[in-house]
Amino acid sequence: MGKKSGLVVLDFDDTLFFTQQSLKLATKQLLKRTDLNKAAIRKMPNALKGRIYTLAYSKYKDYSKPNLALIKRLERLRKENAIIVLTARGPKLISHTRYLIDKHSIDLDGIYHRKNVNGMDEAWKMGQLKKYSKRYKTISLYEDKMENIAFIRAGLSSKKISYYLVTKSRIRKV
Repeated sequence: MGKKSGLVVLDFDDTLFFTQQSLKLATKQLLKRTDLNKAAIRKMPNALKGRIYTLAYSKYKDYSKPNLALIKRLERLRKENAIIVLTARGPKLISHTRYLIDKHSIDLDGIYHRKNVNGMDEAWKMGQLKKYSKRYKTISLYEDKMENIAFIRAGLSSKKISYYLVTKSRIRKV
């Protein structure tokens, strides 16, 4: 991974893959509800939230769809950049994450996940980016939540990092 001058860092859920349908099916099975979005699920107690995510990303993983606009962009970026996924998904779900990436033949240099799912996802990602900023001339972070980008940007005052907000198939530098 260290041979290329730049690094592209991708979030997984709703960035590289659209996972909302998987979550809807899991909440339908567990709670008999189809009206809950990801933001509502995030506010639930950790145990229930964990059950929903585990069911969604294991049993219903095939309902997650790749972000074709982002994948097309990655093809152009591959020449000068290593490309990795940094996901807050824990160890129990990483095999399902790899399954989707392999199923859709997405060429990555690595998939990195949290060993411990306690604490803030953004803080973990910021720590990883801080390490990578020592090894790469440029870093491009693709993320679906502006609050994550703002948190990381505030904590890392590196001019090496460019931030991209992914909203469905729309990608814009922020």
